[in-house]
Amino acid sequence: MNSQQQKIQERIALGAQRIVNILRKHGIATMRMLEQKISDAGPNPQRVDPHILTKSRIMLVDRGVLGVQMQGNTPWYYIRTADPATVGARFTELSALHGQTERRTFTDRMGDTAEIAGSSPVVPAINKRN
Repeated sequence: MNSQQQKIQERIALGAQRIVNILRKHGIATMRMLEQKISDAGPNPQRVDPHILTKSRIMLVDRGVLGVQMQGNTPWYYIRTADPATVGARFTELSALHGQTERRTFTDRMGDTAEIAGSSPVVPAINKRN
């Protein structure tokens, strides 16, 4: 294995470790939630790019570490050895919140907000400085 392949394997292992740590704390999560916590947040050296994180997740599912619970078209991941009552309670809580963010009334408002922000007089002023 060359050094580039070794670095990729190290990032996959780090991604797997971060997934497990987050799921221990939060119980259950979608891939998007995991990406937000691992790829977009946290200390820079511990951030793992989403395409690598996907490999980490697949490895954990294949090894039987993670279980998958589907809700509609959305897979939710949890640690298979976790307490089912805890995972179930957290799933009920998070899936209800997730469902609210998927409603058209919410997504339309988010689009309106982005449109308003994009047409703000501040944006052209910022762009002129660049």
